[in-house]
Amino acid sequence: MPSSLNFHTSLAPFNTPVRDWLAANPRHHLLVSAVVTLPSAPSPSPAESPSPSPPDTSGKEDKREHDTERVLLLQRAPTDYAPLAWEFPGGTCEPEETVLQAVARELWEESGLVARSVDALVDEREVPEPRYGTVEDPRVRPMWRMVFERGMPVVRLDPEEHCAFCWASEEDVKRGECEGVRLEWDRAGGGRREVILRGFEVLRERRERGLLMGGGGVSG
Repeated sequence: MPSSLNFHTSLAPFNTPVRDWLAANPRHHLLVSAVVTLPSAPSPSPAESPSPSPPDTSGKEDKREHDTERVLLLQRAPTDYAPLAWEFPGGTCEPEETVLQAVARELWEESGLVARSVDALVDEREVPEPRYGTVEDPRVRPMWRMVFERGMPVVRLDPEEHCAFCWASEEDVKRGECEGVRLEWDRAGGGRREVILRGFEVLRERRERGLLMGGGGVSG
């Protein structure tokens, strides 16, 4: 985990302890997620995972060069909540950390990737989470965009939570298939497909306006 985390100035309101955020929003719980994008044509490097299930999680060298931006998707373990559903990294927050630190920690715990910077807020919505509450007790889930600047990062999964991962393009997400594997979403997960597509929109918007952060990024 990084000792410090760079973030865009627009995210300053989230650089506050989770306990303070919850005190200001007493009827909500807080979940965070990372929408992590990989630029086109990265330099190849090993991709590791403890699971042999598809897509490529065998630990062999990944020599693909993507011709478009990709987003990191994780497939839930068959014995966990929402078995075999696809999602992005994320989870609950600890009271003593800031909201931004929480999303960096969840990214590291679920994928082994270390966040150096957070670029933008992709989405913020109230979603019912059956594991934690009801429709009357919604979970607030900010989604963040993080970017890999160089090279193919090494993804390491916790086999108790996830069994596979893939780097999906916008077209992959739209058609619901990545590397020959169908992308099944958790129906109670608050519109993950729509959030991911929104992440690609944010990427284009910020690039056109010259608002993408330089340096930092995420490392494997």
